[in-house]
Amino acid sequence: MKPIAVLTLVAALLWAMTSCSPKPSGSPAASQGSAGAEAVQGTIEETVEIGDVEQSVLLSLTLASTLTGPNIRQELLRDPRQIINLARVSVKPPFPKELPILLTISSMRTFPDTPVVLRVRAFADERPVGVFAAIAGRHDTGNRDVLWTFDPLKDVPAFPDTMLVRVEADALLMPAGTDPGSIDLQTATTSPERVTKLIGNPLRIQFHGNGAPEAPAAS
Repeated sequence: MKPIAVLTLVAALLWAMTSCSPKPSGSPAASQGSAGAEAVQGTIEETVEIGDVEQSVLLSLTLASTLTGPNIRQELLRDPRQIINLARVSVKPPFPKELPILLTISSMRTFPDTPVVLRVRAFADERPVGVFAAIAGRHDTGNRDVLWTFDPLKDVPAFPDTMLVRVEADALLMPAGTDPGSIDLQTATTSPERVTKLIGNPLRIQFHGNGAPEAPAAS
């Protein structure tokens, strides 16, 4: 074999071996690719919008568990997700002087960087019976539920045969980075597109008996 042909064959074999060998994992190209992927992943942040509040925060009205007795019954109508659509309360003599109703504010998620301020108003047959303010979905308390009890019979002018109790709340999604401890629940404001109204399930109270009960004395 001629010397030139031998040299050509050797050079071809060396080139094939070099091009087919894998690059070590610590090579500059591999390191740059990994660092780039981490940089892209680090820039992904969750965007919280007012629709997340509407889908996650629930206002549920029920009879307070502290009120018991054979003359008081409660029926809860739920949807397939076990969310209360309607609460029915039946009251028979002897009628109670108080009828505490429990509002449970629950959240299916937390809002650690964008606190949600709620200003709640309660009504009994369109008569205002209480106001309440809280932060929903807090991550630093260990409990996402907020509880509030009020009495729709307080200062009632006269007992009707039936009473409809309801609640509504203004929900304010605060700007990212807001410290929950710095929020004044009564005066906090945010931009209009970050405000919505939430409505809880209605609670219907039916009074049964021969004649309406006497209204409780004003305290």
